[in-house]
Amino acid sequence: MNKNIKFKNIANITSGFFHSLEGVKNQSKQIFRSKIEAKLKGFDLVNREEFEELKAIIIKAREHNIILEEKIRKLENKIKKL
Repeated sequence: MNKNIKFKNIANITSGFFHSLEGVKNQSKQIFRSKIEAKLKGFDLVNREEFEELKAIIIKAREHNIILEEKIRKLENKIKKL
């Protein structure tokens, strides 16, 4: 019986130790993330949402330019025929 109690105590201590390590790991991860985010803010970077919005605008502008180039080409051909 005495061995079982010692074994339970060791198991409880070990379990508590590993739970503490998990807490330290999570806290370290959060501190690291906060420091990285603070550093990145100083670089004036755009976030993913802003990037996707600008990407969509650029794609639309490129498509519009292709249409306008075709219209210009057709008008130039008409002028040459005059």
